[in-house]
Amino acid sequence: MISVRSVPRTLGVGTAIAFVALLAGLVLAAGPAAAHARYDHSDPADGASLASSPARVNVWFAQDVRRAGGLPTLIVVNETGDTVNLNAVLDDRDRTHMYADMPPALPSGRYTVIWHTLSDEDGEEAQGAFHFYIGVTAPSTPSVPTSTGTARLATPNPTPTPSQNSGGGGSNKNVPLWGLALGIVGGAIGGAGLATVVGRRLR
Repeated sequence: MISVRSVPRTLGVGTAIAFVALLAGLVLAAGPAAAHARYDHSDPADGASLASSPARVNVWFAQDVRRAGGLPTLIVVNETGDTVNLNAVLDDRDRTHMYADMPPALPSGRYTVIWHTLSDEDGEEAQGAFHFYIGVTAPSTPSVPTSTGTARLATPNPTPTPSQNSGGGGSNKNVPLWGLALGIVGGAIGGAGLATVVGRRLR
């Protein structure tokens, strides 16, 4: 026979177990979301339609970028895949910023900016691409900048140190599926513990 006073205490233990397990899962799920020097914004912006060639392409990332192993890289290619930018520079005064100077009078068409970074905060690689358009109308629904920390794009020459003086796969801050799954599993385990405790006390 279980007393009335013991019910809240029993439920409190089970609820606490479930809460702690769920909280742990959510913390683990949220942690990697901020990782990697991912695309933040750019000029030209993703999907921008320009009347003429930009003098420079600027890209800003979510974290400071580190130079190592030929990274970071930033290239601009035309619709046939030819590289059109003149250089690629990591700005030492703001290491979330990279830029590439562009030649004058580029022909009309779609241009793709491909970037590959190494985070100075967590040592993780990230890469992706976005588009801008010159002299043509951009699609009505621009694609979200692609970004990934696994696939590896072709790496051009290492980025030089700037002699002068800021960007899509948008920043990807999606919570990874494994983290969400862990949170759900943790909650389920806590719930099972609650049911077991209550069941035993009710016998």
